[in-house]
Amino acid sequence: MPFPQRPTIPPALIALACAIAMMRSVLAAGAVRAGHVAVCAVLAVAWAACFLVMRLRSCEVPWTGTLAGCAAACVLSVVVAWSAVRAGESFAAVMERTSVSLWTFEVIADASEAASGWRCQARARRDGSPVGDVWLTVDGKLSRGDIVCGVGRFRRSGDDEWGCASRMRGIWGSVRMVRVTSCGHVGGARGVLMGLRERSLTFLQVAESDERAVLAGCVLGYRGAMDERGLDRLFSTCGVAHLVAVSGSHIAVVGSIASVVLERLRMRPAPRLCLLLVGTGLFVAICGAPPSACRAWLMTCMRSLSVVARRRSDGLSAVSLVALAMALVDPSVVGQLGYLLSVTCVVGLALFSPYVTYVLDMLVPGVWLPRGTSAELRIRLGGLRKGCLATLAATLVAQTVTLPLVCPLFSQVSLVAPFSMLLVSAPLSCAMGLGVLCLCLQSLPVVGAVLLPVCDLVTSAVLLVLRGLERMPCASVPVSADSAALTVTVVTAGLALLIWWPEPRKAWIVRGSIVVALLLTFVLARWRLFAPARICVLDVGQGDAILVQDGSTAILVDTGPDDALVDALARNHVLHLDAIVITHLHDDHYGGLEELVGVMACDEVVWAQGVTPHLPDELREAVQSLTGEVSLEVAYGDVLKVESFSLRVVWPHEPVSGTTNPESLELLVTYARGGRSLTALLTGDAEQDEMAALIASGDVGDIDFLKVGHHGSAVSLTPEQARLLDPEVAIASAGQNNEYGHPSQECVEALTSANPLFLCTKDVGDVEVRPGITGPIVHTQLRAPMALRDTRGV
Repeated sequence: MPFPQRPTIPPALIALACAIAMMRSVLAAGAVRAGHVAVCAVLAVAWAACFLVMRLRSCEVPWTGTLAGCAAACVLSVVVAWSAVRAGESFAAVMERTSVSLWTFEVIADASEAASGWRCQARARRDGSPVGDVWLTVDGKLSRGDIVCGVGRFRRSGDDEWGCASRMRGIWGSVRMVRVTSCGHVGGARGVLMGLRERSLTFLQVAESDERAVLAGCVLGYRGAMDERGLDRLFSTCGVAHLVAVSGSHIAVVGSIASVVLERLRMRPAPRLCLLLVGTGLFVAICGAPPSACRAWLMTCMRSLSVVARRRSDGLSAVSLVALAMALVDPSVVGQLGYLLSVTCVVGLALFSPYVTYVLDMLVPGVWLPRGTSAELRIRLGGLRKGCLATLAATLVAQTVTLPLVCPLFSQVSLVAPFSMLLVSAPLSCAMGLGVLCLCLQSLPVVGAVLLPVCDLVTSAVLLVLRGLERMPCASVPVSADSAALTVTVVTAGLALLIWWPEPRKAWIVRGSIVVALLLTFVLARWRLFAPARICVLDVGQGDAILVQDGSTAILVDTGPDDALVDALARNHVLHLDAIVITHLHDDHYGGLEELVGVMACDEVVWAQGVTPHLPDELREAVQSLTGEVSLEVAYGDVLKVESFSLRVVWPHEPVSGTTNPESLELLVTYARGGRSLTALLTGDAEQDEMAALIASGDVGDIDFLKVGHHGSAVSLTPEQARLLDPEVAIASAGQNNEYGHPSQECVEALTSANPLFLCTKDVGDVEVRPGITGPIVHTQLRAPMALRDTRGV
């Protein structure tokens, strides 16, 4: 395989990078500030310096106009984003002044089930008023294209992380619909397409099986059924979620099918090409026009025009111009993950995939064949090897360049993604092609009887392979990293490779790989086997998750409400759990357990005696997937060991159902080793009455550390109970801006009588308490370590 030439960097790519950075900055801030000009200047200087170096190294970089293009893109993007911000703020202001009942809301995205109902993105309209997008929450499920009116409340997006993310997507507030007064459907061509989509979903019967749910995602861009059945987690763990999201590969499959049909019509090339573009465009529209699919379709149009004009098309220039045009037309796309992933992957593959393929070809030995093997077989096997190496290289490049986008959001990296791509990409494309044929011919009885079962068979094989890969040790590992730091690292490494473009030597690669492997082994061994003795109250929002760890052993008490747990464990370098203790059966204490499937190894799940018959179905299924139904009931007086930590059950005294707060499992944690000691009480959601009974029993006395019960509610404990426990540090676990007002002022005042250091996860993030010689030592995510004997009362 010949060594690939260094790729040419088009000015449009540089302009695109600057435009996206500026637009995201303006949309997140909500207004143009002086800092944006500084960012623009820094970006321009940085790009100019990098490409000056590349120019001096005789790289094929067009220099003329690059700086001017960068500056123009920055200025234009700021103007466009600023206009979008002004329009959005004007819309939000009008919404705040008027009644929700005066507006109509068109559903423009599939709804997903949330804690307070069904939530979807909707476009608000009112004659004579600005138009804007909101999060719409209703009690019943809505479909894309529905138009609803009703009585409700509007709330503007705040300045927190969720509000900034919503603004970048062009969503300026949320509407909670208390009562729907009317519900219709959009008309015109859009109504016809959405109606066709709904009939196709009904034909597929997406709720009937996992196979149909996957097919609906591939063919119609409908992810709701996959989310409800937990298949989104399976595909993410295996690193192949992009195969379901409608993008360039799907358009290529649809285009291939349409080409075969059109060739039979013996039309001239130009009309045939127009029909092909119209057909693939309709497919994109029926799927809801996701940004990744729109980008791929527009690139297809540009390539087609190049063919008609008999001009050579440059892939990097095409994707850059298309992506830049999409951002300037609709600035909200720069806040959508699908757009960013699509553009980043295409650019990364165009720049680095040939180089990585060359390296893999050098490292992977050729297929050995006995003497006398026919030339045809040798050619076929050589082509198969080349295709596998190209797929593997594309997967590695795509994973690397998208790390800054994926890691902060999903807090995990799939290690089986290369194998998943090799094994399932072709079968899933086949199933998708068959699915498109089924929907095109759904009126024929033979389709439902023959083609759909074949689709189910192929998709079932794909799911079987993915579930096998998901069960592999470390199929996906938790990773916590700052997005800015990752972006700088990846961009710097990419620029360095483009500048020097060294021809690899096998010996260098092998030696470098050995050094990297040794370093990773050392770091992972330190995290896995030599963790410090600590109790860590994890910041998982409005819920509980407490890590007790010492050396190679770790137990997690509760798992929080959702997928924030994976990120929290990654931040604290946890790679394995010996057990998970569920204090009681409330979602904010067990909801995150299913997110650990395929990400974190766990030996068993523990709860109080009598709880097993009352387990919710989703918890039972998650436990089965995580541990193979390995669970344990513990009763009053039982002890769990974590190296030198002892966790003794001190409440409840009787078997319980675990469905109420008073039935929370309470654990007294003790540690004594090498002159260091610690006594802690973990209370779950127990409150004053349970605390009084616990103190009266004599099981708990003076302690060092109290995990405040029920997130610091008004009835968590009394001043007298706080004085009797006399903790040096008290920690409440609560989410920012939670609707309950936790921790309450009553709880804080009750703790004042004991004068502990009081912390809450919503203020300081994760809180780690370690045994000390003169008292507990506290580390927080947002503060320096504190020795409690010296800082008590601060």
